[in-house]
Amino acid sequence: MDKVLEQFVQDMAGNQEMVLRSKNPLDLFKIIYDNTIMDVVLGRMAKNQEFCEKYLGDEEFRREVDKILLPLVHERFSKM
Repeated sequence: MDKVLEQFVQDMAGNQEMVLRSKNPLDLFKIIYDNTIMDVVLGRMAKNQEFCEKYLGDEEFRREVDKILLPLVHERFSKM
Protein backbone atom coordinates (compact mmCIF):
# COMPACT_ATOMS: atom_id res chain seq x y z
CA MET A 1 0.00 0.00 0.00
CA ASP A 2 2.86 2.41 0.75
CA LYS A 3 4.13 2.10 -2.81
CA VAL A 4 0.70 2.90 -4.27
CA LEU A 5 0.24 5.89 -1.96
CA GLU A 6 3.65 7.20 -2.98
CA GLN A 7 2.61 6.92 -6.63
CA PHE A 8 -0.54 8.91 -5.84
CA VAL A 9 1.58 11.62 -4.20
CA GLN A 10 3.84 11.78 -7.25
CA ASP A 11 0.82 12.07 -9.55
CA MET A 12 -0.64 14.89 -7.46
CA ALA A 13 2.70 16.72 -7.38
CA GLY A 14 2.19 17.47 -11.07
CA ASN A 15 -0.92 19.49 -10.21
CA GLN A 16 0.35 23.04 -9.69
CA GLU A 17 -2.92 24.18 -8.12
CA MET A 18 -2.52 21.53 -5.41
CA VAL A 19 1.03 22.63 -4.74
CA LEU A 20 -0.05 26.29 -4.50
CA ARG A 21 -3.01 25.54 -2.25
CA SER A 22 -0.88 23.44 0.09
CA LYS A 23 0.15 26.76 1.67
CA ASN A 24 -3.41 26.97 3.04
CA PRO A 25 -4.51 25.24 6.26
CA LEU A 26 -5.36 21.55 5.91
CA ASP A 27 -9.13 22.09 5.98
CA LEU A 28 -8.92 24.42 2.96
CA PHE A 29 -6.40 22.19 1.19
CA LYS A 30 -8.85 19.29 1.58
CA ILE A 31 -11.14 20.95 -0.99
CA ILE A 32 -8.58 20.64 -3.81
CA TYR A 33 -7.53 17.21 -2.53
CA ASP A 34 -11.13 15.95 -2.70
CA ASN A 35 -11.48 17.34 -6.22
CA THR A 36 -8.25 15.72 -7.40
CA ILE A 37 -8.00 12.33 -5.69
CA MET A 38 -10.62 10.61 -7.83
CA ASP A 39 -8.84 11.67 -11.02
CA VAL A 40 -5.59 10.27 -9.63
CA VAL A 41 -7.23 6.99 -8.62
CA LEU A 42 -8.88 6.60 -12.01
CA GLY A 43 -5.60 7.44 -13.74
CA ARG A 44 -3.84 4.70 -11.78
CA MET A 45 -6.54 2.07 -12.41
CA ALA A 46 -4.57 0.19 -15.08
CA LYS A 47 -1.44 -0.15 -12.91
CA ASN A 48 -3.07 -0.61 -9.50
CA GLN A 49 -6.47 -2.05 -10.35
CA GLU A 50 -7.14 -3.98 -7.15
CA PHE A 51 -6.22 -1.05 -4.88
CA CYS A 52 -8.15 1.47 -6.99
CA GLU A 53 -11.26 -0.68 -7.13
CA LYS A 54 -11.18 -1.09 -3.37
CA TYR A 55 -10.70 2.68 -2.93
CA LEU A 56 -13.65 3.43 -5.20
CA GLY A 57 -15.95 0.75 -3.84
CA ASP A 58 -15.20 0.59 -0.11
CA GLU A 59 -16.13 3.77 1.79
CA GLU A 60 -14.34 2.72 4.99
CA PHE A 61 -11.14 1.87 3.10
CA ARG A 62 -11.33 5.22 1.26
CA ARG A 63 -11.63 7.12 4.57
CA GLU A 64 -8.63 5.26 6.00
CA VAL A 65 -6.51 5.98 2.91
CA ASP A 66 -7.54 9.63 2.94
CA LYS A 67 -6.65 9.93 6.64
CA ILE A 68 -3.10 8.93 5.70
CA LEU A 69 -2.78 10.55 2.30
CA LEU A 70 -4.32 13.98 2.87
CA PRO A 71 -1.96 15.17 5.63
CA LEU A 72 1.01 13.55 3.88
CA VAL A 73 0.33 15.38 0.62
CA HIS A 74 -0.37 18.65 2.42
CA GLU A 75 2.88 18.49 4.38
CA ARG A 76 5.05 17.53 1.42
CA PHE A 77 3.59 20.05 -0.98
CA SER A 78 3.74 22.91 1.54
CA LYS A 79 7.53 22.43 1.59
CA MET A 80 7.88 22.67 -2.20
